[in-house]
Amino acid sequence: MSRQGDDAGQLSSSPRRVGWRFSLRGLLGLVVVVTMVGSHFYTSWKLRQAMVQLKQLRSEVGYLNETDRSKLVVAVVPTDEPLTWKIRVRTPALQSYQIAYSTLWPAGSAEPTWYSGQPLPGGESLVTLRLFSDPRDNRWKIITLVRNQGNLWRMATVLSDRQAALFRGSHDAIRGGIQAETVVAAGRSLRVIEEKWFAGDGGLMLFGQEAPDDDIDGLFAELQPLPGLPFEVQENRR
Repeated sequence: MSRQGDDAGQLSSSPRRVGWRFSLRGLLGLVVVVTMVGSHFYTSWKLRQAMVQLKQLRSEVGYLNETDRSKLVVAVVPTDEPLTWKIRVRTPALQSYQIAYSTLWPAGSAEPTWYSGQPLPGGESLVTLRLFSDPRDNRWKIITLVRNQGNLWRMATVLSDRQAALFRGSHDAIRGGIQAETVVAAGRSLRVIEEKWFAGDGGLMLFGQEAPDDDIDGLFAELQPLPGLPFEVQENRR
């Protein structure tokens, strides 16, 4: 009897095995948590992708970030068109600017010989400089186009036969000027494009900040301050 009682006591005192038990409420709660976590990671990934695409689009159009309106802001606009350069400019609110251009840096000179300058209207403008053969007279020219609020201003200069032959060919070049968005104080000049073309023996000799010993051909553009306020666009005209 005693042994049977001991066995019964051991059986009654052995731990009860409890398995995993799920309620419908707990299962629904787990599904909600997993869904929210997955949605968070997916949304974060999509946001990162959108930011990368936005940065790429801004780079392609030369987007200008919001800055102090008393500053001059410039950005390069990428282009795959041959002999074409583009920049986006936002002029200071209280300072007028022009885009001066040239294709010749004379020997012994501290800067290029500026052919002319196109005044920029107030606000943000897209400036295009292009070397091309004009089909109307078959003469090579440099043209400056300024677009602002649907308006367009043009200015062109005829190039010499020597430079026309140079630009028709393919030669070594050294590129300078701005490479990314640049902000400068109002009243200062800014060399935005400086591309020197070289042809012949010894053409790649650098001269640093000193005046060149020989004439240098290329494309040079500079934003230069003018007296007075930027002119405002009053109406659409082409």
